[in-house]
Amino acid sequence: MKIINRWLTGLLLIAVFSSLMSLGFWQLDRARQKQQLLDVRAEQGSAEPVSLETLIDPSRSQFMPVVVQGHWQDEWTFFLDNRIRQGRLGYNVFSLFMSDQNLAVLVDRGWLPFTNGPRQFAAPKPSNLQNRVMGYVYLPGDYRVVDLPEIELNKAIPLPGLNLTQFQAFFQTKGIQLMPLVVRQTFPESEQGLLREWAIAIMTPDRHIGYAIQWFALATALLVLALIVRNRELVRNRALKSAKKI
Repeated sequence: MKIINRWLTGLLLIAVFSSLMSLGFWQLDRARQKQQLLDVRAEQGSAEPVSLETLIDPSRSQFMPVVVQGHWQDEWTFFLDNRIRQGRLGYNVFSLFMSDQNLAVLVDRGWLPFTNGPRQFAAPKPSNLQNRVMGYVYLPGDYRVVDLPEIELNKAIPLPGLNLTQFQAFFQTKGIQLMPLVVRQTFPESEQGLLREWAIAIMTPDRHIGYAIQWFALATALLVLALIVRNRELVRNRALKSAKKI
């Protein structure tokens, strides 16, 4: 029975140690990914803006500075809910912009805090005089959204996340060709109280590295503790054997 318990304890220690090490390496990989994102943003940020319609492969144009000529279709407004900036809870305001080539794009116009209660949304309309949007390409992923909520014309819709594939399918039924990307508006820097200080990586690479060090430290502490316990067990067994001989 003791041998079985010893084997089970050993297997448990190996499993926990392996899990801690895996978490550490996962954090290092996340740090590498975040650093790549920051490097790409820094590289693209110095590039000259290009026309949105000239993008050959939008899926490979992350952070590319772009300019779009056209007009707002402010009957389509969306709120990306539960966005935190400067320690405050708020939401991002999205409006649809139609280019002169009849290509529609969702424009993230910026962030607003909740001011009139936990879920009181406001929809500052874009200026009809604004016929050009400047910003950069952002590919947000799916945000683990299962389905779009019910969308109605001229009704601002709160969203838990962005699923561009579903948005494209919805707007296709309205005869609107939506591009598979978001434009984060950067000019003008301030408009109707909208905050446009975009965070590329909410958690920095250094923070991921710090977490990795913690996981590795826990794994090391577990290994040292296991060795200490094992060494004491060996010493005790030797002492018992010696006592029996006497």
